[in-house]
Amino acid sequence: RRHVPTVNERTKMISYHWFMMDASIISMGLGLWAIYANKNKPLAKHFVSAHSMVGLFAITMFVLNLMGGAFNTFKSGKMRLLWRDNLHRIGGSIAFISLIITILLGLYNKIILLPDGWEGKLQIPDNWATAGKTWSFAKMGGDIIVYGYMVAVVLVFVFIVTPANSGIKKHSL
Repeated sequence: RRHVPTVNERTKMISYHWFMMDASIISMGLGLWAIYANKNKPLAKHFVSAHSMVGLFAITMFVLNLMGGAFNTFKSGKMRLLWRDNLHRIGGSIAFISLIITILLGLYNKIILLPDGWEGKLQIPDNWATAGKTWSFAKMGGDIIVYGYMVAVVLVFVFIVTPANSGIKKHSL
């Protein structure tokens, strides 16, 4: 945002940011709905894997950050798109990094940390670093495809977080 020279361009980028956050919350909501609609387990057996726990943390951070952003935008009683809040930036960064980790965990491994559900104790299995046991390995065409997706996720992450003054050229969307 700092490298965008005019108020009109910054307002346009903020509107784009807002649109992307709306799309993200819809995607997360649909994902949570799909999980509950397709799992035939009692509630105590949900959120027992590393993927789901990090994902739940990421969604919580996202929603808290979304609420903070909405508060800053509307706190004067009218919509104010141009504002700056370091806590919002930090919260968004934590949410984004957590979401990237969630995606990678979901693609790579199904590490169950609470095998007995929430009534049991936290356990790290001996084979925690072994790839596989996920839908992605079984249905997406094997190791090369899954690892390709993982590399793509990491590249998108690096592309997004690279500072504007790093010397790396960014292309606008």
